[in-house]
Amino acid sequence: MESVSRIVKDINDVNQSSAAIAAAVEQQGAATAEIARNVSQTKDAATEVATKISRVSADAAMTGQSAASVSVVTEEVAVAIQNLRESLIRTIRTASPETDRRVEKRFASGKKVTLGVADGTIDGVIIDISRKGIKIKTDSAAPPRATCTLTLDGLSVQAHFTEIRNGAWRFKFDATAEAKISELIKGYQTTTAARKAS
Repeated sequence: MESVSRIVKDINDVNQSSAAIAAAVEQQGAATAEIARNVSQTKDAATEVATKISRVSADAAMTGQSAASVSVVTEEVAVAIQNLRESLIRTIRTASPETDRRVEKRFASGKKVTLGVADGTIDGVIIDISRKGIKIKTDSAAPPRATCTLTLDGLSVQAHFTEIRNGAWRFKFDATAEAKISELIKGYQTTTAARKAS
């Protein structure tokens, strides 16, 4: 009888142990499911962050392109406004002798000119010339820094670089050069008058 009681007790112990093991397995399964769920949520969150970063990068690139486009258009408009301004001024000034307010008459030339600069010479063509200054066209990309020697029709004079406008280089003559240039321009006027008369 005592043996049977011991067997029943052992069976009850085994049942309790089995129940404890089953409960532990169930808890571990729940924990594993929770971990799997957390991993899945983390993956989804990482994917969403990557998508948003990609979207922000694309928006930033588009903003940069738009800003660059606006900058280019602004520069083009500024150039167009300057060209229009110069054209209007030229038209108004030369519309009639009464409105031509230029202090110094300019003469179109088309003759060749050589600029003596620090590191050599630059060849160009005269667009127009007056007693006070000259405007030339050249293929050179780098303008002279300050004063250079201009040689045209065998005459050499000092000229001071002032600006580049509409692709033309502009120079001013000093008082010494003005006297020489005046003589040169008289020669141009005489030649032009002779051509018109013939």
